[in-house]
Amino acid sequence: MLVTEQTAIHDRDFRNIFLKAPIARLVISAEPDGRFVYAEVNIVAASYFDLPREKMIGKTPSELFERAVAEQIEQSFTSCVKTKRPVTFNAVPRVPGGIRVQAFILNPIFDAEGRVGFIDVMARPDVVDSVQLQRERDDAIMLLTSLFDASGLGIVVTDHHGRIVRVNDTFLGDYEWTREDLLGEEFAMLIPPEDQAISRKLHQAFIERGRHGTRELQILKKDGSVADILVTTALLELSQKRRFMVSTIRDVTERKNMVRNLRRAKEDADSANKAKSSFLANMSHELRTPLNAIIGFSELMKNHTFGAINNPKYEEYLSDIHFSARHLLDIINDVLDMSKIEAGKVNLIESDACGVGEAGIRR
Repeated sequence: MLVTEQTAIHDRDFRNIFLKAPIARLVISAEPDGRFVYAEVNIVAASYFDLPREKMIGKTPSELFERAVAEQIEQSFTSCVKTKRPVTFNAVPRVPGGIRVQAFILNPIFDAEGRVGFIDVMARPDVVDSVQLQRERDDAIMLLTSLFDASGLGIVVTDHHGRIVRVNDTFLGDYEWTREDLLGEEFAMLIPPEDQAISRKLHQAFIERGRHGTRELQILKKDGSVADILVTTALLELSQKRRFMVSTIRDVTERKNMVRNLRRAKEDADSANKAKSSFLANMSHELRTPLNAIIGFSELMKNHTFGAINNPKYEEYLSDIHFSARHLLDIINDVLDMSKIEAGKVNLIESDACGVGEAGIRR
């Protein structure tokens, strides 16, 4: 009985310490269905958000704040749960409560199974007293957030560990992923396996040296298909020398496909042209052999090499045969010459006739 009473007293004391802490403290319940619910809120935190504690407890960020702010908060919670590590979340633009907060530190609290059941959120007070500076900072955050979300190009932000910490709607829509799929995961999950090793090296080198760059590579859509992209990277360095890589992504799959199709069409055309030239050359050689025989035998008969024919009509026919064969041979030679020219296999014969330089084609 005494132990139970002491335990109750200790619980009450710890609760009072939590509620009356001089900095904003919150406890977030990570629900099995993926929602994040405010399980406990201390007095300073309620003042910071300018909301009654009773109204915040049991509610999700999307039920309490405007869409842009709620998405930032939920993305930080998701990153903490997935990485199972403390996460620093820069304070949302100034809220009505008037209490200055530089950032919130999110610490995961594990249950018996090792699952993140709760997130302990502790504010880091803002030491800057300049209201104007704070307003400018808030305006800059809102402007950058608007540009990030409204950009027509996909944007992915990764930290120095290569984990994805932010991703905009355009990227999710183009490549069919969800934020839950990507936040807190290594960026290499988006890269085909054969390119992952070199991509990790390039990412680490970029984080260390911060060189601006643009290159083409391939990434994976959620369905496993591959897309060609042009990625431009920029270094973002925040306080405590925290470095992030901001990658702007332009899809060039259609252009790459067009180039591949044109190259394939050219290769097919070249192959067909070579086949045509080869066919013409072979055909010409095959036809010249019997034609030479016809011409030779007809000449022998015309010249009465082995005796007279004694028939004027046959003499006339032989002349026609000889003439037609010579004419057909000239045509075949011309075709063969054209095929040689197309194949780049023309041999020129230079000669000097009457002091004038002449050239011919070696057959």
